[in-house]
Amino acid sequence: MQQETIKELISNEFELGKINHSKLRQFHKEVKDSPFSIKYVQSGKERYKLDHYNFEVSKGNYLIVNSEDEFTIDFESDEIADGICIYPSQELIHQAYQAKSQSLDQLLSGEKSSDSFHFTHMVNATSKTKTGKFLELHLPELINKLEKGESIDLNSFFLDLVDYMVIDQINLNQQLGNHSATKVATKEELYRRISAAKEFLTDNFKEKINLDEVAQLSCLSKFHFLRSFKEFYGQSPYQYLLSLKLEAAKNLRKSGFSFNEICLETGFSDPKNLRKALKKDGFCL
Repeated sequence: MQQETIKELISNEFELGKINHSKLRQFHKEVKDSPFSIKYVQSGKERYKLDHYNFEVSKGNYLIVNSEDEFTIDFESDEIADGICIYPSQELIHQAYQAKSQSLDQLLSGEKSSDSFHFTHMVNATSKTKTGKFLELHLPELINKLEKGESIDLNSFFLDLVDYMVIDQINLNQQLGNHSATKVATKEELYRRISAAKEFLTDNFKEKINLDEVAQLSCLSKFHFLRSFKEFYGQSPYQYLLSLKLEAAKNLRKSGFSFNEICLETGFSDPKNLRKALKKDGFCL
């Protein structure tokens, strides 16, 4: 049976941040005043209650916790949860945000930004964000070298990580700004629901999808769901589904599949509609 462990790979003595690596079947802890942190899971599942919401973090996902957040981590399973917790320094995050939000003249003059900055609470897919892709690419090697005691450029790791974290949130803030809701908390809650629906569409685009049912899964009326989706992503759910089907169809056609075979693989109703859609999209038949 695999042993349960918690290791501090980088301590607080390193000014840019620290990293903990845990392998646990069960864990419970209430945190009253959290530092900034990234909860990243390599295998198994960790469950968090944060800002009155429940978040389940599994392989291929991560969650960002803000400074001074209160949260509870509570899970129990026969399967080991292999988790990595990264704590970038608050000052480093603040500096990265200033670098992205101020002009060069403001930075050179030492002018401080008074804008507050926080990360939206949501489970992020590593394949969908710059932060996630960076973690997938660099974290396994980093952890391996740290546990072996080998040297590694930690300064570059934390600087690049924080840079991507801030870029992702600024991009998300722009998406949130597209929505007509006035309160930030309302926009963030809507985005959590709509982004989960978008992931469902992505995973199931080959199937026959009923948008009324997807709206119900989002706990929204169909009107509210359709409007919010278009405000956040600049296209309707139907347009998004069609783009996924067309992209898959193009790749299959380039690989030599027949139109009948492509219809079966992508969910197009018949070869005639498939040909028409591809031609309209500018694809050479």
